[in-house]
Amino acid sequence: VSDGNNILIFNVNYADPIVISGKNTEADIVNSYYGSFEFFYYEDNKGTHVLNDKGEEILPVSKYWLEKGGDNTVRVISRVFMDDIATKDKKIYFLNEDATIRLTLKGYDKAGEISNEMIKAERDNLYGFVDVKGNEVVAPDYQEARDFDNGYALVRKSDHWGVINKQGDVVIPFKYSHHNSMSSMNGLISYSIDDKYYTMQELLDA
Repeated sequence: VSDGNNILIFNVNYADPIVISGKNTEADIVNSYYGSFEFFYYEDNKGTHVLNDKGEEILPVSKYWLEKGGDNTVRVISRVFMDDIATKDKKIYFLNEDATIRLTLKGYDKAGEISNEMIKAERDNLYGFVDVKGNEVVAPDYQEARDFDNGYALVRKSDHWGVINKQGDVVIPFKYSHHNSMSSMNGLISYSIDDKYYTMQELLDA
């Protein structure tokens, strides 16, 4: 509710509203597409404030993007001159539904969603993977990478595609020259590789 210079956030679990003051301020809940989360955010001239349902700030104030993080999380990425921030200083947060921080990734330029308990991470325009505890299990060494799919990931190196497992071992050599699309049907991902379509299991079998 707005009363002029303030925004009041009401929660049925608490007697008093959270009061956000300041002109030209905007507040919003996390997009319901991501799930049901117990936190919200607002923007002012200082940046993006991310608060739990008690009105407590759960992240340092900065300019953020809030995006789907996979596995019932929201991914929070800085949007302030990302190219000008040294890689070692960049932080990417994954927040749980209850507004606690599940994971803070450091030292990567970008990170994807949690998929198959792995996260695709980019550093210096190369891709690798970290696990859900933030441990780097596959060093950034690939020009392109797809998310893990039932324990395996399609990756590109030296203009050819192959497949690795969660330990980073190459289980299908880099012999495929063309991969340009993916589709999903009945919960299975289908990959277009060298003008044929495969699920990951079909690719392993082949």
